[in-house]
Amino acid sequence: MVLENKSNQKLWYLQDLVDKLDGTYQGRENINININRVIIDSRIALAGDLFFAIKGDRLDGHEFVNNAFKTGASLAIVSKDYQHRSKDNNYIIVDDTFLALKKLAIASRKRNRGVIIAVTGSVGKTTTKDILYSCISSYANTHASPKSFNNKWGVALALANMPINSDVGIFELGMNNIGEISDLTSLVRPNISIITNVENAHIGNLKTIMNIGKAKSEIMDSMNEGCYVILNRDSNCYKLLEKKANKKKLNIVTFGEAIKSDIQLLELNFLDNVISTVVKVFDKKYRYKLNTNNKFLAYNSLPILAIFKILKLNLQSTFSNINFNSVSKSRWETIKFKISNGSFTLIDDSYNASPMSMNSSVSQFDSLKIPSNGRKIAVLGDMLDLGEYEFSYHSDLIKQVSESNIDIVYTCGESMHKHLNKIANNIKIHWSLDSQEVSKLLLNNICEDDVILVKGSNAMKMNIITQDFINNYELF
Repeated sequence: MVLENKSNQKLWYLQDLVDKLDGTYQGRENINININRVIIDSRIALAGDLFFAIKGDRLDGHEFVNNAFKTGASLAIVSKDYQHRSKDNNYIIVDDTFLALKKLAIASRKRNRGVIIAVTGSVGKTTTKDILYSCISSYANTHASPKSFNNKWGVALALANMPINSDVGIFELGMNNIGEISDLTSLVRPNISIITNVENAHIGNLKTIMNIGKAKSEIMDSMNEGCYVILNRDSNCYKLLEKKANKKKLNIVTFGEAIKSDIQLLELNFLDNVISTVVKVFDKKYRYKLNTNNKFLAYNSLPILAIFKILKLNLQSTFSNINFNSVSKSRWETIKFKISNGSFTLIDDSYNASPMSMNSSVSQFDSLKIPSNGRKIAVLGDMLDLGEYEFSYHSDLIKQVSESNIDIVYTCGESMHKHLNKIANNIKIHWSLDSQEVSKLLLNNICEDDVILVKGSNAMKMNIITQDFINNYELF
């Protein structure tokens, strides 16, 4: 999924942009500038692109304006303080480029007459968004935020790129602190919202699960009476979320394993890389198969069924469209490599790691059936942003690993190092400070039929390990 305008209609016209952004045009006269895409990364610029020179936390986009034009951009949004404007290029000059991007996002939302869906949650929001996009795009012109564009820059950019004729827009909203989702939902103004779950991600900032629940509940702040919110009935914060939804007079649809769930998961049967699933959707039972061996990914399909029910789409045809191949990379991505006369498997779940997602991944990995001569190798990096809970959550993880059927553990990071002495004696343990060192140790110690899990917080750069395997082994 990439930021691109798939419709034949132009995304934005020059005069529209000048008006919406309260800017001043400076550039070549008597030319038609029609924009197909809005970008903030000069490296991907193409003809028809509009480049916003955003000043971020680390870099200032104004330093890359000329590069954007060299690679093809048609127009740049720059601050009035930018002194390196060329008569050969086209600019719209504004007071603040990020505020201008927000104005464009607001204008895009205002002109759209489709259904807008927002997704948040501690775990699984990108996966849910990806699966929903793959399902619903078979029925309607659908736009979705790419990758994990879920912060103040990403959400505004994804909105600004929504084609005017989109029937459905799907946006992922993330947060680190109270108030952030409220700001994002004021841009998106969803008709339907999904809160996948409330877990201990970001607990270092917010201190308690209930505070995290309050932060996630902000997705409802800009929703109008009569809109829909889809809630996880199994969540410890369900009552908190339900109370806010009722106060906002929203329609509530619930999912989970709880008996009172509107979309209730009744049964999971594991076959070869397939899960046969039985669900109850408002008292009617359905059975469908999912192309995954991960029960937690299967759980992510439940709010998709709620969306289809709300939109009155054919549920039976939905099941054949639920495809986990559309899920973003490094989220339980299974890769097979050749070795000797056989193969081994790497499960790349390295995108990020909260205590809940780490627990789920290790649990699922432990339950996998593998050939008798194969070994289960867990490669685990530190979980970050846990604050005062850092020691206890890593201690719990090591205890879980010690009680599992995992044969070998490679760990990296300072937090993991504090708990190495707690690993059970029957499990071989290796530790390095960073993922590069772990990768060097691991690459030459793989045997036929081994299965490897790679998991850790994004900042631990566990994806380096996956890339090293891709660089050094042939795909099976």
